[in-house]
Amino acid sequence: MSFIQTSHNIVSMALALLVLVIHQIPLLGVYSTDNIPVRDIVALTKTHQMAKQLPGIVDSGQSEDECSQNIKLFTSSDDWLEQLINPILTTKSQLQQKLQIFTQMYDCLERYSGKLPTDLETIHSLTQYFIVFAGGYQTQVNNSSLSLISLSLSDDPAVVQIRDEANIKPPDGYIYVRFYSSKQAMPDIVKTAFSREGIAGVTIFTRYIAVLSPIESDWQQQALQSQTMPKTISHELVHAYLNSILGSKSFTILPKWYSEGTAIYFSKSVGSNVSIAPDLTIRTISPEDYKQYDLNFRYLEARFGRKHLLALIKESVEKSSPAILLKELNISNEQELESNARSWEIQQTNFAAGVGTAIVLLITLLVVLGIKKLMRPPEYQCLTCGYEGVFIYNSPDGDYDCPNCHSRSYARLK
Repeated sequence: MSFIQTSHNIVSMALALLVLVIHQIPLLGVYSTDNIPVRDIVALTKTHQMAKQLPGIVDSGQSEDECSQNIKLFTSSDDWLEQLINPILTTKSQLQQKLQIFTQMYDCLERYSGKLPTDLETIHSLTQYFIVFAGGYQTQVNNSSLSLISLSLSDDPAVVQIRDEANIKPPDGYIYVRFYSSKQAMPDIVKTAFSREGIAGVTIFTRYIAVLSPIESDWQQQALQSQTMPKTISHELVHAYLNSILGSKSFTILPKWYSEGTAIYFSKSVGSNVSIAPDLTIRTISPEDYKQYDLNFRYLEARFGRKHLLALIKESVEKSSPAILLKELNISNEQELESNARSWEIQQTNFAAGVGTAIVLLITLLVVLGIKKLMRPPEYQCLTCGYEGVFIYNSPDGDYDCPNCHSRSYARLK
């Protein structure tokens, strides 16, 4: 078996096994991106035809046998693919140990000659993602920073809702949020997700979040960034929260109406969407579709109430079954959900219009009555004869006369 030195194009080959979805959140003009679910790659867990020896090593720093044995040892575990896609690490020492192992494996495969078989190509690509996010590979230190987030401790508003209000147990291990000062500072495998202008963040697989966070010198841009960045991160953390719970074998089954709807619902973010297909062509999803995801969950909350909806979301996560929400409505597909949500929105709009009209009429009536009252002449009580009512104004001397006895001794009534 012959191997040639791999290049960054190999990553593109591996991405043929993935579907990259990028969404945008229009928060004062700033956008964020969605998760990159893994498709078909799970089938690789059934394949363990690793080469006994991997000839053709060039200056890898490891012997041929050592390189081969390291990979064979790693793939001997039944969950080796899960470790690559959903690396559950709870301490920095574990992270450093895993970073060393994955770096060795990546370097080993990077220097082979010939076309790598599917398993090895997958390992090569997925270890690169780990060392990029966990280790800052291919990025200068001053252009990138890493934030390790524990979802069990995070005070992010969206995370708090999922964890403490919906009572969905947070997944163990870190979420790797890497901030980049510019697109130019990003490795190629990350930069691909930021090809469109305005994209601010992306969730990759289960635990990797990349955020474009340029250092703004203008105070207006700084103020804008401080308002929009929290919602961008919140949105991505919702994806990471749910994807990490479901793991590599389940999170790919989430339909967009559910994955995007939950992210919007908990993070209070709305926007438009684009996707990058397996062949890396960009396909735009209309803003209307993305707004529909938001509408779906607003309708679900109106229909079920907040408490019951959260209970249904929890059950759907625990059972890996978004269809639970549809069954509760006695419907079978997303199209029915969208139709019901739009009908509900029309009803709400008509009701609001009716209420608005009633309020306008009431205000008009009150204004008319108020003006009428102001225009009504004052009433007095005659202190001589006791008459109560409107007095006659005597313009020559500027006083009022009692119409009954013509007395000018009076008191104004309240």
